[in-house]
Amino acid sequence: MKASVLDEVHRGLVPAETDEAPQVPANAFQALFEVGQAVQADVVDLGRVLNLVVHRTSELLNADLAWVALLDESGTGLRVTESCGARFPEFAEMAVPIGAGLGGVALQKKETIVAGDYSVYTAGTPEMVHNTMLAEGVKSAMCAPMLRGPTMVGALYAANRSTTAFRSEHVSLLSTLATQVSSAIRHTQMFRELERRNDLLERSFNIHRELTAVGLREAGLPGIAEALARVVRTTLVIEQEVVLPFREEYGVGSLPEAGSERLEVSITAGDKTLGQIIVPADELSELQVLALDHGATVIALELLKQRTAQDIELRLRGELLEELLETAGSIPVQVAERAERLQVDLATPRRVFAFEAEGGQIGYGELLAIVRAKAGGRLHVLDGSVLAVKRGASVIMAMTEVVPEVEAAILHDIRKAVESREAALFVGISRLANDLAGSQREATACLKLTERTRPAGAQVRADDLGPLQFVLGSGDLTHAHEMVLEQLGPLIDHDATKKSTLLLTLRAYLDADGHQPTAAAACYIHVSTLKYRLKKIRELLGNDLSDADVGFRLRLAFKLMDLLAALDADPAAQAGPEAARG
Repeated sequence: MKASVLDEVHRGLVPAETDEAPQVPANAFQALFEVGQAVQADVVDLGRVLNLVVHRTSELLNADLAWVALLDESGTGLRVTESCGARFPEFAEMAVPIGAGLGGVALQKKETIVAGDYSVYTAGTPEMVHNTMLAEGVKSAMCAPMLRGPTMVGALYAANRSTTAFRSEHVSLLSTLATQVSSAIRHTQMFRELERRNDLLERSFNIHRELTAVGLREAGLPGIAEALARVVRTTLVIEQEVVLPFREEYGVGSLPEAGSERLEVSITAGDKTLGQIIVPADELSELQVLALDHGATVIALELLKQRTAQDIELRLRGELLEELLETAGSIPVQVAERAERLQVDLATPRRVFAFEAEGGQIGYGELLAIVRAKAGGRLHVLDGSVLAVKRGASVIMAMTEVVPEVEAAILHDIRKAVESREAALFVGISRLANDLAGSQREATACLKLTERTRPAGAQVRADDLGPLQFVLGSGDLTHAHEMVLEQLGPLIDHDATKKSTLLLTLRAYLDADGHQPTAAAACYIHVSTLKYRLKKIRELLGNDLSDADVGFRLRLAFKLMDLLAALDADPAAQAGPEAARG
């Protein structure tokens, strides 16, 4: 017996005594031509193509069995797809990984493999496959890889139940058949994939049109979300911060518990993320994922529309507040008409808040955006409205009266947002009133008072000032100015002319309730130095500092001085001999 080249490659696989393989039919190449024509004619019917191939392979090679195994969906193994000549149903269940068995090795090496004695051939063949082949009585077999360029398609097999010495022409014929058929099969697969993608694309467009139509019908976010849940046929949650509710569940059923696997689809517009869609991640089809992407796009457009409308309304409300802050006395007709169009009731008293952020990474206008967003989010639930505008370094907000818990929540939200940017928030709050111009003056004065309490306190309310409120509401500060100078004038003059710190020493002494060691520590001086200064203070004021009435008047004078400083009328800033005498 004359061994073939491939027999030499697989030396040891062919037994010493073999039957010569039958001659290749003279009309083999004519048969190949006919196979090619039939394959191309039936390229879209993969089942017919494979059936034709295995029968013609069996005929041309006079083989007892012929079969085709195609690459599985994972691309890691081969599975029998079509066969002829098999006796047992298990034959159709055979599968081998790439690199194992006849087909796996043929694909890995990209060459035809011949096994003259299959019973001793292993090459990692799965036990089930090896046993099935032996049960079929296979003695000799060969396998040609089916390749389309670098792409693996499958493998074409031929086998006999008698020991056979396959010659090089048999190998060439099988390889030619495999090459011809792999091209046809790849074309068929690509055609099917194209059909599938076209169908998917068409259905995807239909979904996009349906969701877009819902958006154009002004159904709003709930309408679009319900339509998306219906199309995707699953429960979904939409989280965003543009319109209320900021988190809502749509569809039938409920999402898995926290910790379960979920798919999150971002709702984006340009480089800005507006929110996300959350759905269970199990068993989502490609069409469902495409539908979620379309839904995210339509929802993003809806949220942008809503945000634009909100921005316009907030800007108009800000312009209205600007005019109200500049209006003293009666409200002009045009301002009242604008307020009515914006559904702002000017007859309702409001509290004015003055905000400032210090340090951190608060950009220009960002504090205004934070105040509007956080206050608006809370008030929207109560059908309330917020008026806010930027004035200099401060943000001024006018808000109707709400329960203390809601006001505290609003301030907490604003403070938290500011602190997340590593900045500190300071707030001044006016009393409830209809005169917004006067209330702004109060709020700004209270804001300036926070400068004197930093870092111990960052919020001052006019309501908490007690009897001193009359200073904030007074247009004439002469009386308050005179009272401060009457009680503290000599010290103000002395500090101004002698460059001393008797005012600060007296304030520390009063804050310490007369406890000298505490006052000395606050002034960073020795107790003996404190005693010397207190003696000088008593001489200048002509009062006994231990007297309760004297202490009350001095404390009140200091509080008035703080308020006047917040109102830019600090007596100490105007200190001099003449100022002390009024």
